[in-house]
Amino acid sequence: MRNKYLLGVPIVMFIVAFFVFAGQGIVSTDTSISSGPVYHGSVHVQQIRDGEVIFDETNSNLLTNGGAEAIEQILGQGTSYGAFNQIALCNATTGCGTPVATDTTLENAFGAGGLEQVAGTYASLGNGNFSVYKQFTATANSLVTNKTGLFNDSTLMLAENTFTTVTLQSADLLTINWTIGIVDG
Repeated sequence: MRNKYLLGVPIVMFIVAFFVFAGQGIVSTDTSISSGPVYHGSVHVQQIRDGEVIFDETNSNLLTNGGAEAIEQILGQGTSYGAFNQIALCNATTGCGTPVATDTTLENAFGAGGLEQVAGTYASLGNGNFSVYKQFTATANSLVTNKTGLFNDSTLMLAENTFTTVTLQSADLLTINWTIGIVDG
């Protein structure tokens, strides 16, 4: 009886392997077909005080409708929007709100204190991925922020992101590093 069982094991394995490999023929193996470009992005936020990292966090960001439209026009029509390298920070003391795709501006953006909107540094990460980063230096005490936006030439917001609220004191460093990718889905 045991030998009959042992003979059945290879037969079952053959049947399973047949359906696994035969089933691959049902699904297209044409690698030229893909789901198309996919946007992904995150923001890394780091606060440094007196040379010590006191806050470090990374979160996914939200592509705004305006940002999606810009990507569509750049890829589909060759339209130029200029570099999306402007980083803005929201003043949480006056209110920042939750990111929504229909946002076109970053409410209550800092205009002073060392946290005003400024061009970050672009870096190619290869294969459709890039980063824009900036290290801000607070020039006043009790600057509270928890939201950032990425713009082109100060006008069109590509994406926005919230993070855990941080309070900066004068001379604190706040690094904002946007990582964006348009990759094959």
